[in-house]
Amino acid sequence: MSDLTPHQTALDITGRVTLGLTMIDRGKAAIIRDRFWRERTWPAIAKDRHCSVTTAVKRFKQGMDDLRRAIMLVEGKLLE
Repeated sequence: MSDLTPHQTALDITGRVTLGLTMIDRGKAAIIRDRFWRERTWPAIAKDRHCSVTTAVKRFKQGMDDLRRAIMLVEGKLLE
């Protein structure tokens, strides 16, 4: 990285993640928030979402993939 390249701050990343979460499925975004922001366990998340732990984990993984693509889109790195 050159000295002329702007450095990403935690605020920049947080903003992109927050925006990305608004761009994906609400249920998957809620599971991501529960797991990372609220530090909830898989059994607690599954109980609140009325699904199995396996299903909650699957939705989380799908949501993370969707979130990654949304952030890439925001950054202009994804042209779809």
